[in-house]
Amino acid sequence: MDTAFGDNDQNNNKTNSSDGVWIGIDFGTSTCACAVRDSSRGRAKVLRLATIARPSLEQKKLGRIVPSAVLISSEKDENACDDILNNELSAVVGQAAMEALLQESVEEEEEEKSNVLSAAVTSVKRVLGMTSVSMDQDFLDSLPFDCVQREEGGVSIELIPLKTSEQVVLQPVQIVAILLRSIRLAAQDYLDTAGKRKKLLVPTGNCNHMIKNCVVGIPAHFGQSQRLLMKQACRMAGFQGHVSTVMESTAAAMAYGLFVSTKQKKNILVFDMGGGTTDVTIATMQENQHDEEFLRVVITEGDGQLGGNDMDELLFGVILKKLNRTTLTPQQHRSLLLACRRGKEELCSSSNSGGVEDATTINTLDKHCRVTVSAQEFNTAIAPLVERARRLVVDRALARFTKQSSCSNRIHEVVLVGGATRVPLVRDKLCQIFDSIELCCSLNAESAVAQGAAIQAAIRSNLVPKHESRSALMLDALPHTIGVSGVGGAFVPILQKDTQLPAMGHATFTLASVHQAGVTVAVVEQVGDDDGMLLQDLRSFTFLLRRLSDETLEGLGNQRTVDIGMTLETSGKFIVSIFDWNDPEHLEKKRRYQQENHGAEKPNLGFKEEENASTRDNALPTSGHVPIKTEESVTMEQLLLFVACGMLFLLYIAVKIAFSEVPEESATIL
Repeated sequence: MDTAFGDNDQNNNKTNSSDGVWIGIDFGTSTCACAVRDSSRGRAKVLRLATIARPSLEQKKLGRIVPSAVLISSEKDENACDDILNNELSAVVGQAAMEALLQESVEEEEEEKSNVLSAAVTSVKRVLGMTSVSMDQDFLDSLPFDCVQREEGGVSIELIPLKTSEQVVLQPVQIVAILLRSIRLAAQDYLDTAGKRKKLLVPTGNCNHMIKNCVVGIPAHFGQSQRLLMKQACRMAGFQGHVSTVMESTAAAMAYGLFVSTKQKKNILVFDMGGGTTDVTIATMQENQHDEEFLRVVITEGDGQLGGNDMDELLFGVILKKLNRTTLTPQQHRSLLLACRRGKEELCSSSNSGGVEDATTINTLDKHCRVTVSAQEFNTAIAPLVERARRLVVDRALARFTKQSSCSNRIHEVVLVGGATRVPLVRDKLCQIFDSIELCCSLNAESAVAQGAAIQAAIRSNLVPKHESRSALMLDALPHTIGVSGVGGAFVPILQKDTQLPAMGHATFTLASVHQAGVTVAVVEQVGDDDGMLLQDLRSFTFLLRRLSDETLEGLGNQRTVDIGMTLETSGKFIVSIFDWNDPEHLEKKRRYQQENHGAEKPNLGFKEEENASTRDNALPTSGHVPIKTEESVTMEQLLLFVACGMLFLLYIAVKIAFSEVPEESATIL
């Protein structure tokens, strides 16, 4: 009757808060971070991942931010990821991998440098869930690694590990899992040492201090296939308990605490520009009937090819023009691109009194050749990207927000998230759009998502007292429309974009034949922007139909309809259901459900009926238009019962009148 997909294990079907520590992870395109809720201090603490994090600029200690870099080697060591790579390869992760990429010693041979570039993977998040290498060739050419098409679908990464000349092909989910595994081990090491010394009070069940549960921040525009791949990577990385995702922009809003003790409705816009993606989320903060404040996401928009890495590519073009070069080898391209990234960071540094460096010097392909790039040249180069960001905010997010009659059009808070929001031109553009609002930058843009994910993990653990989490309620929304692919590629929407989670919906379909033995439902997701919507296949579900009696078939004539329902839970579990109004077993389950729920009108079939659902009727697998068949308000059994009760009542009145006329002494004798 219904089928679920999303996680094959049972831990996500029912939250298990009896075992393991709960953490939040921000898996970014350029950097990662990890945090945990510390109840003793009433906040989310970002953990120092000493073994893989980059050094902190403010302190001598190793920092909290991990570069999203992996270096693959053919040399086996004790840190090899046997369960992930399944071969004789090992991986160097984080800061060590980035240092190998950035090393520029004079004695270094060009061949050795080329080998490092061919064995490294950065920005893997940009291709997670990509279905075809032919989708955007210009985008693929800008990536710091080579992509190949898999026969079974999807994109793989082609590498040449260190100390070997043989090519290997790895899936993006494997690289993501390697990074997540290193983050888990480094976080575990911190909790076992510094955590005990600092007396951290973290969410953990059954006195088990092993990290087993996590909530991972993902871009708002991520589709269901990408979310499932991120969960799969978490499982591969050793997270054995609860695994779920949360939108990065919503998590950042939770970390900023903008919805705590305001006692008034406010609209919050979160602008999240990271290394590879830009997302805009608009949420409303309000109170529920229990006087608890909660954050409800109402608008989500995103661009998966707009971020700091794209700025690096444009700066790369400026350098190439100054060098009067037109073509480079892949290794030269990657080397110069890394130099451009460092140059961008220097240009956007706020360490000097002016806030922005006037110019920076970038090392080029020749050790003795250095190119100077001014801030003005950099701003001119990235102006098209900033304009795209403006359109994303104004023309798409704010335009849709103003059309919602139930919402106030005013934005009260603007939150900046992601490392690319440090670019001065980006902030200047946002200040022009929201001229009367001060941009909120009180938290570290690279760790805010991890802190929000840690708060969400603590709430889902059911281990945090209600008085601590009552002001951190969050109602997420569906980033893309999900529906059914019909005949001829027709798309039938069932779960609409921006629907509050958990989301439920259904549509009615006409079967090709009343004798049809089964139904195959092809679930697809509508991704892309308004100019180029794409349908991405999620999964197909097959349901068997009961063979109906001859009497029932005669009553149907030539049309038989079924309802296809979908439910997406907050944990990410996705349920597809079918309901046949002519199936006695389905009707019996409906009746039992109504009895158990004290006469509830709607069955718990993974969907809910809508008043205007008839406008969404479609054919499966043939065309047709049949209104949704609803149950009559009064059944024949109910009518007969009503008549019988009326007759009994009349009989009671007649008997009472008859006995009231009997003499009192006779009545006494009786």
